[in-house]
Amino acid sequence: MSNVVNFREQPARDQHSSGSARPEGGLGESSELTAKLSELASRLVLLKSEAKEEMRRGILLLELTSQNARVVAHQISDPLSKKCFENKIEAAERLLAFARAKLLSL
Repeated sequence: MSNVVNFREQPARDQHSSGSARPEGGLGESSELTAKLSELASRLVLLKSEAKEEMRRGILLLELTSQNARVVAHQISDPLSKKCFENKIEAAERLLAFARAKLLSL
């Protein structure tokens, strides 16, 4: 098998990963790393904000759908079918309330 790695062999190391020796310009690389980490952190905050907004929009659409389903339920004449449909709406609304609560906790 050509893809099996012998773990007893040490992998070849490049110049920068050898032992405790620091590469040249260590301070410059440190500030560059700090800048990259700062940029990454701000991007994560932005992505989290965008995700929350998308979730809010999805919840709003589901709320509108629930309202429309209630209107449809009033138009059902068969009592058994109407009750079954209303039970499904109530289950969906419970899940929607759970989603709203989870969104607030993010």
